[in-house]
Amino acid sequence: MNNIHFVIAQSEEQLKAVHEMRLEIFVKEQGIPQELDKDGLDLKSIHVLASNEHGHPVASGRLTIQDENGILSRIAVAKDFRGLELGKKIVKKLEEIAKEKKLKQLSLSPHAYLEKFYADLGYTTESGQKSVGKYTLLTMSKKI
Repeated sequence: MNNIHFVIAQSEEQLKAVHEMRLEIFVKEQGIPQELDKDGLDLKSIHVLASNEHGHPVASGRLTIQDENGILSRIAVAKDFRGLELGKKIVKKLEEIAKEKKLKQLSLSPHAYLEKFYADLGYTTESGQKSVGKYTLLTMSKKI
């Protein structure tokens, strides 16, 4: 776990790794339609990529800035690396970036089963749920 490196994905190779990870986790593993992942926001978003000591991508997440607010999304951890707090570390890295950018609030739409995970990180559940495929998504936010 100490050999995990976090970077802001900027190179074509790093961004390709982010997309491949999302394809594997969201589309293949979770059955979310691929067109939902391609929302047109990737080029204007900030991506954090975590890689192991061999340079293999193991986690990623995205921050999209809208005025003074940020949207966290596409937070993914490779199956073999779950339970190592990488999701938490990705969220913390994205929050650090948001603070540097002087954002006032962050929001996200996680799967309902992740509500406690995000609540433990200080996010509050807002009203309303929506379904995406077989998943129920919540709306959560946090003032920073």
